[in-house]
Amino acid sequence: MLLASDGSTTTLLQALLGEELELRLDGVDVRTGGDVAEAARAALGIDEDASVLVRRSALVTGAGVEVSRNRVVASALASDVIGRVLTGAKPIGTIMNGRRAGHHRIPLESGWSWWDPAGARLPCAFKAYVIVEDGTPAIHVFERFNPRFIPTAGYPMVPLHVARGGLVDSTATEWRGGR
Repeated sequence: MLLASDGSTTTLLQALLGEELELRLDGVDVRTGGDVAEAARAALGIDEDASVLVRRSALVTGAGVEVSRNRVVASALASDVIGRVLTGAKPIGTIMNGRRAGHHRIPLESGWSWWDPAGARLPCAFKAYVIVEDGTPAIHVFERFNPRFIPTAGYPMVPLHVARGGLVDSTATEWRGGR
């Protein structure tokens, strides 16, 4: 359900874990479209020369345990609201859902990726989606889920082309499965 949902991933994860999750903001950078995955550029309708905001973050439990890791891309020319969403101290779902109007999510892809805790590399589930604001694709999210909370057993594996733009580790093998 988590991987196919067009609703707030934050809300679903909080319901699953029975606790409110916090945002750990690892960084927000201004880059060019050429520095991000082709899938993100295509979803947002931006070219390689466009300025983009790239946010790296994680949703964590109150004890600081990572539940998911996110790579988020938006046009640097996006609305002030989108800029505040990407640089704010709260999860995207919390901020966007608080507004209650003018946005929706479109799931793009889900499947397997890699979770890299210290000293190990574990298969994990991922989801990619775009948040549409007032009819315009505004935010592309690539989110990987800690296999401790979102198990990967039984999910079929099919090879997926690896994007070489900075959102996905170009040395890693990514996987996607059928829904």
